[in-house]
Amino acid sequence: MSGFHSPIERDVLQLLLGKGGHSVIVVLACKPYATIPAEWQSAYDEGRMLIVSTSPEASRVSKPTADLRNDYISQQAGHLLFGYIHEDSSLWEYYRKYQNKVELLQHSNK
Repeated sequence: MSGFHSPIERDVLQLLLGKGGHSVIVVLACKPYATIPAEWQSAYDEGRMLIVSTSPEASRVSKPTADLRNDYISQQAGHLLFGYIHEDSSLWEYYRKYQNKVELLQHSNK
């Protein structure tokens, strides 16, 4: 489960949807797509992708809608994986708040 918003998150999504055939939940911070992106279509048709919006009225992602999405994901997920986090990151509050279910691959305070 992720917003799959950043370039690296989109790369991870492609890996998950590719050879592994994993199921994913895409949580949008804006209104749902009018048309599902072509690279997602087969996973969606196979029932391996669920698309959820935490801000169905928002036409664009903003800081408040991204925060709402990130809080939703943090609450719903049984495990949170951060590949990297910095204390100045907007995700730092979720790392601290949900530390009991966080796995961190790399940390920097520089």
